[in-house]
Amino acid sequence: MTNPWHRSTSVVQTRAFSFSDDSATVKPPFKKKIVPSGPSSPSNVFVRSYDTFLSVLSLRQIQSHWYTELFQTGRIPWDRPYDKIWGYFREMSDWFTNLPNTLSNGSKLYLEMELLFSYVYILSASPRCPQPSEHAQRLIIAYGDKYAHILNKFFQNRPSVSTPSPFTFHDALRVYTVARTYVDTYSS
Repeated sequence: MTNPWHRSTSVVQTRAFSFSDDSATVKPPFKKKIVPSGPSSPSNVFVRSYDTFLSVLSLRQIQSHWYTELFQTGRIPWDRPYDKIWGYFREMSDWFTNLPNTLSNGSKLYLEMELLFSYVYILSASPRCPQPSEHAQRLIIAYGDKYAHILNKFFQNRPSVSTPSPFTFHDALRVYTVARTYVDTYSS
C-alpha cells in the first residue's frame, strides 16, 4: 500500500529549501495604524488595507506554526495527531471569527478562502498524521466544496473580463492543492 501522504503532497511542500520560523526573526513593518492627513491623502490606500495586512500576517503566523509542526519537525507519526490538529484548527477558526469589521467584502472573501485552504491542508495526510480520520476526510470534502463554491462565485461576479484578477500564481497553487486533496480524499 502506498503512503497517502506522498500522493497528496502539494507543490509548496516539495520546495527544495524551506526554513522554520526560528531561523528568521522579522518584526512587522509598523505597530500602529497610520492616520491620514486628509480625505484626499494618498496614504488612504494603505490605511484601508492595514486591517487586511494585520489579518493576513496573523493567519500566516498560525499557518507557519502548524506547518512547521506537521511537516518540518519530524517524520514520526504522532500517536494522537488530532489532539494537536484540532487545537490548530480551533486557533484558525477563532482568528476568522475575530476578523475586524472594517475589512472590505473582498478581503473577507479572500481570507475565507485562505481559511478553507488551511482547513483542507491541515486535515489532509502529513508525516505526523499519515492517514486522516474518516471525520477529517468528510471535512476535507465539505471545505473543498465550499472553497470551490466561493471561487466560482468570485469569477462569476467579476466586473468584466478585462478587470485584472487579484489572484496570483500562489493562489492558483492553493486551488490546485485543494482540488487534488479533494479528489484524492473522495476517491479513497
